[in-house]
Amino acid sequence: MVGPMKVTNEPADRHDSEPNWHDDFDATESGWRYADPDQLLGALQAGHGVGALRALKDPGAACLVHACIRTDHRWWQLIDEREVYLARLVRDLRMDIAPIVRWLWTRDRAVSWTEQGAGFELAAGVLEALARAGNAEAQAQLLRYVHTGRRWPHVLQLIATRWPIERWAGLRDRVSERLSEDVYDPLWFGDEPWRTWAPGNQYSDRTADRFHPSCAARTAAGGVLPTGPDGVSLSDLLVMWKRKMHTCDWCGFVPLADAIAQRGPAAREALPALRALWKLTPHSAERAAVLRAMLTIDPAGSRRTLAQGLWDCESGVRLLSAKHVPLGRRTEARLSALCRDPLENAEVRRVAADRLAGARSRQLDG
Repeated sequence: MVGPMKVTNEPADRHDSEPNWHDDFDATESGWRYADPDQLLGALQAGHGVGALRALKDPGAACLVHACIRTDHRWWQLIDEREVYLARLVRDLRMDIAPIVRWLWTRDRAVSWTEQGAGFELAAGVLEALARAGNAEAQAQLLRYVHTGRRWPHVLQLIATRWPIERWAGLRDRVSERLSEDVYDPLWFGDEPWRTWAPGNQYSDRTADRFHPSCAARTAAGGVLPTGPDGVSLSDLLVMWKRKMHTCDWCGFVPLADAIAQRGPAAREALPALRALWKLTPHSAERAAVLRAMLTIDPAGSRRTLAQGLWDCESGVRLLSAKHVPLGRRTEARLSALCRDPLENAEVRRVAADRLAGARSRQLDG
């Protein structure tokens, strides 16, 4: 969890005729700052696709990627995605994973997930993704951590829920020994590896409230508009939208974006607000709803965003982009890479493959 963001520069893609949605956007708290999203570091912190694209061309990007792993910039760590995004950059930039391994071992004293910038869980997630993609050293380090690391339950449960059983089954005897130690993470006995190993009832299932404080109430309420979208005018929606942005209340934009999208092209007035949130929000999990609204209102004007979305940290954004991005040499090459990437989730791979198959079929028919 991180604090509100201070941004003083205008987005690079702002149209001169559009109102500036962040002229007085200056809410701050506890000294935390995100870098300017127009700069490479800020784009990487937010997990933007344009950040990944720029990093692959920047000889100094590796140190910025490491910085984004050391300091976890996910606004809501339970649902904002960064692990695959950063692991891809580590892989594609051919970065040394030794600094990530050191971070895993040196930051495991920061037990609380809310500790600002702790980084342990993100480092573990990046190493897990790299191991899943075939990095033998990352796999060996995670297995070693389960044997001797302080927060071994987190790493064990992470790899057990994502790797084939044959890659972690050999840990059972060592884990049985370690269960007598003090445990610093919840043991989720409803998930792997406990379902396979059936540990019995000697330990109670410990849970943790991982909701972002500013989001919990909205989540409990179902995250819907009080009177439903049909009873709220577009101007009222935009007032609520701007108020939330200027108070850095980053959760709860999804129902607003969905209500705006229901109006289709008639809601063009909302495009500046949607574009501003797309660039500025640190809560990346809500970007897919924003992209869906932009695509509904202005399909032609969303082409560039869709192309960049193929590189986004959020799988929901990549999925929408894979479904709707106009096909061309570069986007077809990216779709081809996604459908073969072991780091990509199954649905995105399937959609990417279907788009490419459809393109080839049309070429043959032509």
